[in-house]
Order: sequence, then C-alpha cells, then structure tokens
Amino acid sequence: MTISEQQLQQEARRVLRRLAGPRQLLMARGAGRFAVTRGPAGLTASRVIVAGEVVAAFLTRNWIADDGPGRYVIAQAG
Repeated sequence: MTISEQQLQQEARRVLRRLAGPRQLLMARGAGRFAVTRGPAGLTASRVIVAGEVVAAFLTRNWIADDGPGRYVIAQAG
C-alpha cells in the first residue's frame, strides 16, 4: 500500500497532535502497527493506531525521533 501526500498530511495532523502532549510515545504494537501511548513504559492504551508505512514516512521527514527500540517521540519538525 502506498500512501499519498494528502493521506500523509491527514495522518500527520491526527497523530502528531496527540504526540505533542506530555509524555506521549509512539510504540510498536506488532504486525507493522504502532499506537500512541502515554508514560515512559507506554502502558496507557490509545485508540490512535498508526500504520508502519506512516511511521516510516514521518521518520524520513524528521517529524518523529527514535526514543529506544520500537519507541518514537515527536521531533522539533513535527
């Protein structure tokens, strides 16, 4: 599946807005999926699920930054 620039912008508004909150992380949840979670261990569940290809696109644009294995935080550009 290829994501269009318009779809990527929509996902960016949805996901990055949530990641901008205090202690928010984007964590791997298996099968190429990620979830926005809260706290250092990412224990709080979220309804914000993100596809792996979206995460990869965010990384190439420097909108998120690596924060450990399978963990990302919002970057300055995000």
